[in-house]
Amino acid sequence: MLLQNLAELQYSLDAFLLSRWEQCKKKRKELLHGNDALGTIELVLIIVVLISLVVIFRDRIQKVLNDILKKIESNAKNV
Repeated sequence: MLLQNLAELQYSLDAFLLSRWEQCKKKRKELLHGNDALGTIELVLIIVVLISLVVIFRDRIQKVLNDILKKIESNAKNV
């Protein structure tokens, strides 16, 4: 009786794991071939554009940040 219950439990566990495995494979296939991948590509392109803008305007950004820091330091001395 105990062996039969263990065998049934093992069968149920195997069936559950196999179904989860199949679901994971299906989800992976949908991600690779579906429209969800477009969101990732768009995010990567936005990051590339932002990095490019920072590189292009690096000198101006540094100048603005230096001016802000100088103002903060001068105002801190006054306090």
